[in-house]
Amino acid sequence: MPEPDETHEPRRAETSEERCANCATPLLGRWCYRCGQESHDPLRGFRSLLADSLENIFHFDARIRDTLFPLLFRPGALTIEYLRGHRVRQVAPFRLMFFLALAAFLIFRLALPPPHVTSGKTISALFAHDRTVAAVAQTRRALLTKIRRSLRNPSTPPFLQNLLRVEEGNVVRAARARDRMLHGGAVPARPGPERAIGQSTQLRAIAQSVPPTLERFLRRFPLVLVLLMPIFALILKAFFRRRLYAEHLLVALHSHAFLFLDLLLAVGVAALARAVGSLAWLAWPLRTLSNVILAWIPIYLFLMQKRVYALGWRRTLLTFPLIAIAYAIPLGALTILTFTLSVWH
Repeated sequence: MPEPDETHEPRRAETSEERCANCATPLLGRWCYRCGQESHDPLRGFRSLLADSLENIFHFDARIRDTLFPLLFRPGALTIEYLRGHRVRQVAPFRLMFFLALAAFLIFRLALPPPHVTSGKTISALFAHDRTVAAVAQTRRALLTKIRRSLRNPSTPPFLQNLLRVEEGNVVRAARARDRMLHGGAVPARPGPERAIGQSTQLRAIAQSVPPTLERFLRRFPLVLVLLMPIFALILKAFFRRRLYAEHLLVALHSHAFLFLDLLLAVGVAALARAVGSLAWLAWPLRTLSNVILAWIPIYLFLMQKRVYALGWRRTLLTFPLIAIAYAIPLGALTILTFTLSVWH
């Protein structure tokens, strides 16, 4: 009975002295088993060279597809497969977490609005308590000064510069609308002037101090999650002592990678909703989708804990909130520290 074709291929390679051009190892197929280089010669023709270059540029690694989809939609699947030894089809856990954390730093910086980008309603509210034309002009001048200062900042990305120009126009339109209301005498009844001045000053203080602080905090939040990852593994070790710490660290890597991916999607969808804010029929579904993506986080982590540690529903319902509380303590401490540094910045 003839032997399978697989046994003939290595013999043909050895007898014909086909060797890898990179490490001179005898070839047993198309790929070198020692260095991984492909055996074909990309310089045998211009068409081959062009095709090889395009393939290297646009090639979609199947491991990314086989990793990101279960990471987002199948809680615990990647961790269970990795523990079973099925690792070749997925991206390495630390590399996956590092890549998504880096992407979160970048996307958060691009998607979050700059300190002086606000919604149209918020800008109108800043003028709502100005009862004289001079007060409107003062508010308009203060807002435009801060926006234009951000526009002159060379570190402001072009995407955010476009948003700032839009908000610059919103400030001008809101000031004109308030001026028309004052000239027409259609000023709504409000409390006494002292309270109105106090409220106007308070609104200006919020517009000048809170948004930059919150923005800096949100941009640093991915770093908080990275620092909490080994702490989370220690918490899991305290609850499930029979498992090795390395197994808990694997769970922490995959769970935090999911957090980064989910937050990336939520922030991206929210940024898209903000960009199409004038189209209410499209902005509302996008904001709803962003909230649904965020709501998936606790459900995912609950199911992941149940499946990875092979727990019943009752024990999962008991341990999950305890682990969440234990995790919330260092999370709250680092969050307060990060927010404090953002205020002092």
